[in-house]
Amino acid sequence: MTTDRAVRTRAGGRVRTFREQRGLTVRQLATAVHVSPATVTAIEHGRTSITVERLVALADVLQVDPAALLDAEPAAPAAPSRGSRDWRTFEAMPLAPALTGAARAFVTTGYHGATVRSIALAAGISPAGIYHHYASKHDLLRELMTLGMDDLLWRVEAARDEAEDPVQRVALIVEATALWHARRHEIAIIGASEMRSLDPAAHRSIVAFRRRVQEILDDAVLDALPPDADRGEALAAARGISTMCTSIAQWFRPDGESSADEIACQHSRFALRLLELGRP
Repeated sequence: MTTDRAVRTRAGGRVRTFREQRGLTVRQLATAVHVSPATVTAIEHGRTSITVERLVALADVLQVDPAALLDAEPAAPAAPSRGSRDWRTFEAMPLAPALTGAARAFVTTGYHGATVRSIALAAGISPAGIYHHYASKHDLLRELMTLGMDDLLWRVEAARDEAEDPVQRVALIVEATALWHARRHEIAIIGASEMRSLDPAAHRSIVAFRRRVQEILDDAVLDALPPDADRGEALAAARGISTMCTSIAQWFRPDGESSADEIACQHSRFALRLLELGRP
């Protein structure tokens, strides 16, 4: 292996290690440093060189010194990996400025009311800066909704895997779903109101995410039912529970009477009562 290839491979491995420690997906890291997911994958596998500018950008997002990405020693843990992160803990999502501006604009005026100029103004960058990384307003919407659903899915899966029995599994899945819609209410509002604005391919992708989240709850509900329960009615109730959770984003306010955690636990209790399941 040539020296240059060895450096690329080592640096790529370090990028991957720190990314996983930070709990970031390839797509999330790519968005934060304004490159494609394919480019991040190529970097992590040592298939492409890393410019100094890109090295600094990666280090900034990964919250490490740039030299750490070139260090041959094993990386010291910087944060829990995605698999061990607490699904109840919500840090700011690593969004690029353009995506942050788009989220604000879409919530304020709706997708069709927002313009690239208004998005740029909310992001504090120029319209040209938006187009440098995103070909269209639709690309911003698709990326926001994809990142949001990815964030919801891993939390629901982590909650499911934390449970010690079937009834608790239902309770924790509902709690995670409700908590996400309170904590990430801006992205949740966009996801609820702008599905009609997605092109067919993006629409199918987001629907697949939503279907997976619903399947996780459906499976847990069926597993928790007593033998003589009406499975069809239980599945209908599960869909009602999902709707109850997704509606939280429409009315939740961080400065309201109840905290996001209190609301999530409350909805978890509502779900068990609706399904006539006793919490252990």
